[in-house]
Amino acid sequence: MKKLGTFTVNALGVRVDTPTQFLVIVSTDSPISGTIESRLSENGNDRVHFSARKIAQMAEYFQFAYGLNVAKTGAKNISIIELANQGNVNFNSNMFLTLDMLGVVPDTKQFELWAYESETMGGFLVQYGLNRILAGQKEVTHQVLDAEYIIMPETGLPSEIWLNYSNGRKVKHVAFTLEIDMLIRNEFIAIAGDAVKAGYNTCFVLQTEVTKDVRLSNIEFIGSGAEYEYLTVNRI
Repeated sequence: MKKLGTFTVNALGVRVDTPTQFLVIVSTDSPISGTIESRLSENGNDRVHFSARKIAQMAEYFQFAYGLNVAKTGAKNISIIELANQGNVNFNSNMFLTLDMLGVVPDTKQFELWAYESETMGGFLVQYGLNRILAGQKEVTHQVLDAEYIIMPETGLPSEIWLNYSNGRKVKHVAFTLEIDMLIRNEFIAIAGDAVKAGYNTCFVLQTEVTKDVRLSNIEFIGSGAEYEYLTVNRI
């Protein structure tokens, strides 16, 4: 691993220009919170990679996808964010990420950033999409082609969620079925105070049924009309 530096709250412009698969955030002071924003610079052109993503949600997705308990190790609080799939992205002086870490830990306390390099090169940059259900929308359909994972905060969840696939298959979820799915499919997760909870902390993470011939087409939401945000993860 390569240490990117030691920072305090609201560190801006942190550069990742070394082959990397995972971003590792470490704090010895308090559990990690806040948001992270990422811009991709490629041959002098900048574009948003992801913006205003909650670190806790992205780290919880990592725990689900990889089946690893990484919330706390000894005296260290750790969050791991997947930047690339199937190995490293070869970041260098011509293609690199710039990170803004917003409100990561309380004032005066520090955290470390590390770039984790796997043994495999040629990975794909993971794409995180932020999706919103606006206030007043009681029935809404979102096109989410090829999303492999969906990260849904437990709080404010719509009453019904329908996953529609390219082969015509429809899968219905409600809060109870999502909770059972997480309990069955996820490994244990350590939370604050060294207590251990099975399944999830604050988010339901759905893995969609992606094959060579079948892809997720859209998601239908039926709810009370309250505003809601969720993330999609495209690793293809």
